[in-house]
Amino acid sequence: MLPDLWRMADRRVRPAMPPSLAWRTVGDGDGDARDVMRGIEHHLEADLWFHDASVFTTGERATIDALKGAAVAVKKLTLFAHPLWEMCLDGALVRKLGGEAVRVSVAAGFAAAATAARRAARAHHFEHVAGATEYVNAFDERMVWMADELSKGPWIAGYGHADGLVRGLAGIRRRFGLAPFTDEERDKLAVAIATLEPRADAAVEEILERG
Repeated sequence: MLPDLWRMADRRVRPAMPPSLAWRTVGDGDGDARDVMRGIEHHLEADLWFHDASVFTTGERATIDALKGAAVAVKKLTLFAHPLWEMCLDGALVRKLGGEAVRVSVAAGFAAAATAARRAARAHHFEHVAGATEYVNAFDERMVWMADELSKGPWIAGYGHADGLVRGLAGIRRRFGLAPFTDEERDKLAVAIATLEPRADAAVEEILERG
């Protein structure tokens, strides 16, 4: 999860490329840090497959169609089909596993890897970018806040239904300085996004079968 959460905390923070650049700061004896670093590499490898796979590309196109079908006069709405389809898949996983089970797993992960995750952010980004120390404290605070909020449950549970996905979509747009949705727009978008649930459920099953 960390590379995605880093971008949510600060859009400037991202994994080093190639990832091997970050490993030199992790000692052989620091097992937790090495586990986190391997997890980040796994995330990057999975992304390379995922974003080219039909399970993503066809879902993204369906999401564009659903947003257009919502018939709302919202600027640049379809530009956010990519993250919205990813959130739809998150929601399908929450429905499959249960919101509480996902919450417990995520909370345990944050608790186990808190210090190592902080070190990984420095190894991947802050130690390689000029001037990064100027925003590291704000980044750390944001990451702590997100870990706390995700561990509570409602944020994760929200991915499992259309109204929650509309809130997530509104939050992404807000970070780009775009206007909030009206109540009528929210209702129409929720109806449109709900039509994607069967496709997302089937897509998650396909992804899990592929391992």
